[in-house]
This record gives sequence, structure tokens and C-alpha cells, in this order.
Amino acid sequence: MLTAKLYVTTPNLLIRKSLNELVQAAIYKHLPSSEHDGHDSGGKKFKKTVFRADYDDNEIGIDFSSIDKNYEEAIAKAILKDEFRIGAVHIANSIVAIQHGSLPEGTAQAEVLGFVCVHINDSNGKRLYLEPRDSRFVEIITKNAKEKYETILGEPLEGDIEIKTLWQSEKPTYICYKAARHKVYKARYEIKAPAKMLNLILDTGLGSKIMQGCGWVSVSENATRKGVLK
Repeated sequence: MLTAKLYVTTPNLLIRKSLNELVQAAIYKHLPSSEHDGHDSGGKKFKKTVFRADYDDNEIGIDFSSIDKNYEEAIAKAILKDEFRIGAVHIANSIVAIQHGSLPEGTAQAEVLGFVCVHINDSNGKRLYLEPRDSRFVEIITKNAKEKYETILGEPLEGDIEIKTLWQSEKPTYICYKAARHKVYKARYEIKAPAKMLNLILDTGLGSKIMQGCGWVSVSENATRKGVLK
């Protein structure tokens, strides 16, 4: 996982609504074009990468992860060489760190926290965002995770995956990407699955709109304290 702090010369720039689009473009510039297109499975496109970004005062924070650790190194080098361009924003200074590590083989359960996006179309074709406590939400992200596993890793999942929503925020958060405002909820999930699947989720995200600022999940501090990793 890569963590970066980019410091801009002018505070409070009007980039919050366009930040995910700008960061996505900056990332794709330093990855193979195949990652922009995605990996196809029956009309669905899956990505080997995931990111989240935020902006406060004069600091842009970016977390980036990939199942291909060469991609994390490529983004880190681009930032350190001042080749990582977020639109026309001038970056005065930056700090980058890469944390290597994955859940050990034999791990069969993890508790994760994040903003996962799931939507369906209603009878009128209008996009409807689901809440994590909705049974359809869990069904969709479970099916999506299985399909991503088989597409990205090129092998069937040995074992099964079970996802349970433990908690969700009462109020939604809106993640902007171009003209879209993705309605998501901060939520905590218990995931029972083989370690290889758990690591894929941590490396590539959960749900949809992964490379639009949604889907980043991390092992919750609450889980670490309680020893939920098993």
C-alpha cells in the first residue's frame, strides 16, 4: 500500500469535486493502458488497483494499492521525481511511503472498514444506491468479489466467501467523480474467506466505482484490538 501527502503552494483550491478524476488520471498515466481499460469478464471490467483521495487546506492525501506491487512502486517513483501531475496544481513538496505486507496464509476472517459503492437500476432505469444493511448490497459485493478473483487471478476460488455488515453510518457520504455523486456509507464488514481472497480485497477494493474514489477498505483498528483476524 502506498500513502502519499502532497503539499500545494496555494491552500483551499477549488478541486474537491474534481479531485478523484484528477488523481485517477495521474495514476493511469504511469500504469499500462490495460489497467485503464480493465480486465474483462462477461462484460464487466475489473481493476487491479484502488485508491482514495482527500484534500484539506494545503494537503492532498492519496492512498493507492494494487495486487501488482510494481504499480505501487511506479506511482511512488513518479511522485518523488515530480512527474505525478494532478491537473495544473503545483506540488511544492511530497512525502511517500510504501507499506509491504499481507494477511498471512491461513487467515480465514477479517474485519474491514470503508466506503463501498453498490448501485442497481430501478424499474424506470434510474440509478439506485443501496445501503450496506440491505441484503442485496451484500449479495452483490460477494458475487462481485468472486468474479474479480477469478478474472484477476485466473483461477477458481478455493473455498467460499461470506460477507456480513456489522455497522453502517446513519448518514451517507457523496463521492464525486465527474458529473456523478456516488452515494456511499461508511461501514464495517466481517469477511470470512481464504487469505488469498482477503488480500485481493485489501489490494483492489470492494464493490463498484473502484477507480473513482470508492471501494477502499482496510482492516479496522477495532478488529485489531479485538483480535478479529483469524
